[in-house]
Amino acid sequence: MMFKLQAGTKKMQGLLTNPITSFVLKIAIGAAVGWDAKRLTRSSPNSPYLLLGVAGALVGGKIADVLEVYVLGAGPFIGAVLGAAFFVIGWRQSQPR
Repeated sequence: MMFKLQAGTKKMQGLLTNPITSFVLKIAIGAAVGWDAKRLTRSSPNSPYLLLGVAGALVGGKIADVLEVYVLGAGPFIGAVLGAAFFVIGWRQSQPR
């Protein structure tokens, strides 16, 4: 039983360390954060939340990679969520009301 768990964990870590898979997952995370922000704020269809989410996810994920943040093997993805949220909130706060 323990062997199967370890084999599955190694397979998942291999998947997350693949650069292409990591890039696609960061884009998906950023798009999801941007879409949620756009929906929650009921903003216009022309609002850039989706693009800001993707940009923030890529920047946050790269920062987590550079700082070598690895929390259960998902450090870059946690960085992607935080980066996307930071970009979206920063944009929202910089806009006049």
